[in-house]
Amino acid sequence: MILATVRGFTDWDYAVVAFYFTFMVSIGLVFRHYSKNISDYFRGGGSMLWWMSGASAMMGAMSAWSFTGAAGEYYKTGFLLYLGVFLPGNIIGGLIGIFYTSYRFRQMRVITSVHAIRRRYGPINEQFYVWVQVPINLFYGGLVLNTLSVFLCAAFGTNLLATVITTGVIVLFVSSAGGAWGVIAGDFVQMLVMQSVVLTTAILTLHLPQIGGFGGLLHQLPASAFHWTMLVRPQVLYLWLGAMMIGGVLGSFDLSNGAARFMTVKDGRNAVKAATMMLVIGSFGGIFIMVPPLAARVLYPNLHLIVPNLHHPSEAAYLVVAMRVLPDGMLGLLVTGLFAVTMANMDTGLNRNAGIFIKNFYSPVLRPNATEQELMLASRICSVIFGLLIIGIGILIALFRTANLFNYVIVLGVLLGVPLTVPLAWGMVIKRTPPWAAWSTVLVGFFVAAMFRFAIPVSWFQYVMGWHRALSPTAAQDVMFFSMTIAVLGIASGWYFFTMRFADRSPASYKRDVDMFFKDMNTPIDPVAEGVPGEDYRQCRVISRLCLIYGSAMLLAMLIPNALSGRLCFLAIGGAILTISLLLHLAGRKARRIDAAALTASEVSVPK
Repeated sequence: MILATVRGFTDWDYAVVAFYFTFMVSIGLVFRHYSKNISDYFRGGGSMLWWMSGASAMMGAMSAWSFTGAAGEYYKTGFLLYLGVFLPGNIIGGLIGIFYTSYRFRQMRVITSVHAIRRRYGPINEQFYVWVQVPINLFYGGLVLNTLSVFLCAAFGTNLLATVITTGVIVLFVSSAGGAWGVIAGDFVQMLVMQSVVLTTAILTLHLPQIGGFGGLLHQLPASAFHWTMLVRPQVLYLWLGAMMIGGVLGSFDLSNGAARFMTVKDGRNAVKAATMMLVIGSFGGIFIMVPPLAARVLYPNLHLIVPNLHHPSEAAYLVVAMRVLPDGMLGLLVTGLFAVTMANMDTGLNRNAGIFIKNFYSPVLRPNATEQELMLASRICSVIFGLLIIGIGILIALFRTANLFNYVIVLGVLLGVPLTVPLAWGMVIKRTPPWAAWSTVLVGFFVAAMFRFAIPVSWFQYVMGWHRALSPTAAQDVMFFSMTIAVLGIASGWYFFTMRFADRSPASYKRDVDMFFKDMNTPIDPVAEGVPGEDYRQCRVISRLCLIYGSAMLLAMLIPNALSGRLCFLAIGGAILTISLLLHLAGRKARRIDAAALTASEVSVPK
């Protein structure tokens, strides 16, 4: 009886998916002429408006993991992850971005994230991070591909390995088609679709008679969804939450990741607007993602009966409910949104990683005299090679992964991400360091993380904390996580501060470069004086037309033989996207008038 309540994909869903891929390939064709050099190909020439860059950053932060690993945690633990971690982390990180880091990230004036590391710490650290970050980013790209494949495997009932290969080939083709312009333009349109589908899924879920609205859902959830100490002892919970918060704040100052998110925007003012957009939508959008997996806890307490082919059935909690409530065609929309967020994440392993390799190794080390045409060709080839590597990594993860996706991402973030982040975060606010401060701090962090992960048993922490009762497997995982986090942050930061004692012995050229870095980082960008292309009108015009096409397609989807409620869902989504199209059209006309007025003024000012 439970199986009967969950429908599968229909021909209309497949039609929507087919339209999506046609649309994305068209975007690649539209933007293929926008990239005339590697600055265009990897960061859109640093001329994008806030709403484009902000949407792309949001899609990258969202990831398919939000609908698999995170949804699985919502299913098992209730509101803990959102209210205890995501919401406060988004608010604190967003405020830090708005008032301190976002505009400074853009004002670093870099083409790649590792370029920012070179400007702050010099060429040796640049090469160190190239050869550490590139493999890690490739691995994360494979992990992201695996999370999407888990979702699609549950949706289509296919073999996980075959799904990884097929999905990887498709994402590789679409992601590398138009460079940064194509990726970010597609991200913006898909962000509109994704947010609309997420909101629609949440509303339809709450409207189910078995749920009875938000109040009914809250009433039917188990007590552990609200009283988190029923899941784990209070000391473990508070330490875990504290470690997550500290790590999130540190990540807000990561000059490499921050530069990657904001190097595409036009100037610091647009960076602040993009950060504000990410704060508002990112903080409250999670509420709607959380509703279906919470409802799945009520509707399907035994998810393994629904998705018996998954090792961790809770990771399909979101999809199972979506398959029940969404009308024909809209489940296909949800899947296309998952493809979009996967491409936004795989951009780290493809376009952005290729940028790091080409700009920070191939060009300065192997081919310092290479022409722009050669660098563009090498960039495209490198993107394809990295894409194939990501597919291979995704296959290996599918074959050998035993941990659930949530723990997999969290533990890897501490084991690999935190040591890399410590010197990059402190480097944003501390100037007096020797050039070897960054790479030596990372090595210290790696060593500490490995010791706490592989050499020190969890029972040791239990003894130190004075806990006599044995830890559950979940509590043991949490203890390992917060112990690693605190140890790496504390010891690696301590080593970084120790290196400051040797700052005065640094070469004079290094000191001059660091002074220039901090001066640029705190100097506002003048787009005209610095030659930033005036792309406002063209961006508004092209994206407006893309929204017009996609919004019109959503209105045509009203012809799908759904019930009235289903047709109204497509009307609402299509109407919202067409409204955005109109607003962008009007903004483009305004930008064109401003550009024309500026051109006239410049002609008048030139003496005859």
